Amino acid sequence: MPAHIDAPVPGIPFDHTGFHVRGWLWLEARQDEIASVEVCDGDFVLGSVDASTLHGRPDVAAKYQFPATIPTGFDIPARHPRGAAGRILGLQLYARFRDGTRSLVVFALDLAPLPIERDPLQMLRMRVGPSALGLEIGAHTHPAPGLTPFYTDAVADFAGTAGRVDFLSDARALPLADNTLDYLISSHVIEHIPDPLAALHEWHRVLRPGGLLYLVAPDKRFTFDAPRAVTTTEHILRDFREGTTPADAAAHVEEFVRDIDWRVVRPDLSPTALQLHVAETRAHYLLQLNQGQPIDIHYHTFTPESLEEHLRAAGFLGGNAARFTVLSQAERYPPGRQDGIAFLLTKTASPTTTASASAASTFSLSSPASGVPALPLVCPVTLQPLVRSESSLRAASDDLRYPLAGERPNLLPPAGARPARPWGARSWPAITTPAMTIHAHLDEPARGAPVDPLCFSLRGWLHLGAAHATIVAVEAWSGDSLIGETSGLYERPDVNAAHTLPAGTLTGYDIFAHHPAATPGAPLPVSIRARLRDGTHSPVAYETTLTALARDYRTNHFGVLLDRRTTAIQRHDNIFATGPSQSEGSGELAYYLRRYLGKPPCKIVDVGCGLGSYGRGLLAEGYDWMGAEVNPSDCAELARLGLPHRQVDGRTLPFADASFDAALCIEVLEHIEDPRPFLAEIHRVSPRRLIVSVPNCELLGYLWDHLATPWHMLEITHVNFFTRWSLGALLREYYPQVELRFHTPYPLRTVEGTPLHYNLLAIATSP
Repeated sequence: MPAHIDAPVPGIPFDHTGFHVRGWLWLEARQDEIASVEVCDGDFVLGSVDASTLHGRPDVAAKYQFPATIPTGFDIPARHPRGAAGRILGLQLYARFRDGTRSLVVFALDLAPLPIERDPLQMLRMRVGPSALGLEIGAHTHPAPGLTPFYTDAVADFAGTAGRVDFLSDARALPLADNTLDYLISSHVIEHIPDPLAALHEWHRVLRPGGLLYLVAPDKRFTFDAPRAVTTTEHILRDFREGTTPADAAAHVEEFVRDIDWRVVRPDLSPTALQLHVAETRAHYLLQLNQGQPIDIHYHTFTPESLEEHLRAAGFLGGNAARFTVLSQAERYPPGRQDGIAFLLTKTASPTTTASASAASTFSLSSPASGVPALPLVCPVTLQPLVRSESSLRAASDDLRYPLAGERPNLLPPAGARPARPWGARSWPAITTPAMTIHAHLDEPARGAPVDPLCFSLRGWLHLGAAHATIVAVEAWSGDSLIGETSGLYERPDVNAAHTLPAGTLTGYDIFAHHPAATPGAPLPVSIRARLRDGTHSPVAYETTLTALARDYRTNHFGVLLDRRTTAIQRHDNIFATGPSQSEGSGELAYYLRRYLGKPPCKIVDVGCGLGSYGRGLLAEGYDWMGAEVNPSDCAELARLGLPHRQVDGRTLPFADASFDAALCIEVLEHIEDPRPFLAEIHRVSPRRLIVSVPNCELLGYLWDHLATPWHMLEITHVNFFTRWSLGALLREYYPQVELRFHTPYPLRTVEGTPLHYNLLAIATSP
């Protein structure tokens, strides 16, 4: 079933909330039966089009030699409501037929995440470990996902929200020692600070050398600030140099109330009601100022160009003595929100010396003449306000600066301390190891469902809380018997959304199970658990009971492989043949390859690659793919296609030891007279991972009831015929861990409904 998705292109950013999937599919004899074409991501249907909208593709018609008028091209409007920046978006293409059935996956494509240099939050996650000491300022209800910092805010009422308040502080005056934090997060906060440069100086002070600052500011062009003028660099520098006064703040209030687009803020109000609301809001802000309270407005507006100009003019970026270096930056960020300007910066200054410590431990605040009292600074250990000494105020040039009285406390509590908190008990996520929490489910089969104990699938998901990152495999057990396992976890967006897990968390499992000792017709208990990196196991995550089928196919008589109704004499060439190299791979297999290879970059050798049917997609998605092929005509076509490859002699590989992260061997071993030296050579160049696909010889026996045989089995060059046990035993001679499963369903099932598959898939690994 040849098909292809031409767009979107892997590695090119796109808006997952609204995009088009374009391509073609040609189902040969079943083309006229197509009712619609669907594109999905797992269980999510992202979009579909009726067959009447398909259009001709002359290039496809020429390739497959059918009339150009046959419609094969599609253009599907799609959206992914649960997409997120940084996660791989999987697309699977299906045809829906007029009888209501759906085809197998005809093409699969994984769209790579944003390049890391354009994905600041993902780079931050990659660079900080679970024990890193971080702080997020003003998180409120939207803390940065996937991280466990402490949280500070100027408003105690926010203590019970998603970004809990661990201690109160002004963003320009943090009660932390110099060079304390591994990372600091400020997302949509800096626009709420009257003097943003003072905050940036303070954040620089508390970060250790090499510490990371994740900074996000709104792009005024895509918010309610759009009608406002862009704040100039001269204005920003003046606010830092002179400090802000109540008169300055009142002027910002007047500008904010007058110039923002209130229709965006309150689209639910009529024009008359909106006018009244604006007047009441203005009066409320001015009253808060007169009472010395902070106000929640956007003091300043930014564009990507203006924000970078501010940072350079203030000495934070550029030049030999810049305080930060840019690691990653993005506009219209994150993709799900698309109204932000984001930077990931690293502190470049060396640790402060004794001579400069005094200056580094002070910070600019508004002039005392302003009459606006600053927020109390609360020590996170004692919960006591930090005392300021008014006598310690000193003048430095034209700025008024003062140090805090006494030492700045470190953020961490003393060993064993559990300080009480006014808003309830809170854990210290950076220094404790929480107990394992388990959430899990088995989606199919349903409880009590009949299954063939020799061949059945278990599909579901699990999450182990803080221990989830240590999972190396998910195992299925029946009593004391291990009946299946998988190391290929995959993302379940529905699970991540339901449990507020970071995008990209791998929770889904799909285990092919085999229990030869099961009693036919009896209950079959099944339990799911995880094997962890240290060799231990999690507690049982899920338990169920299935029913073993009463029929045992091992008692059948096999041997009649052709339909007895065929009375014509078959010629040798009609039964045995040599098939051509495949120019198009299996969409389902392509999907599994990406699951078990993991995310790029990954250096891959594809041994016996043919025409590179999987190499083109892998290269497009960022994998470092190299083909190895013995057939000269195939090598000529690989050269024409511009695919990297080496012509080999079939016995040795012209590559250095351990030069690849993984090897592919797709539909090759059945052609190799002596597979052991062949596999030894593959193991030499790729000792850590090998993915193998071969025809499934087990299929032959199951087809007795249908009097049929898959013709591909009868290629004259097939000299080896594998079952999952013989393939596993062979591969374990070279790789100690082998996971076995099936792919490419056969269009027939057993009388009980057991699915049959053309091919075996093995994932062989070494620790």
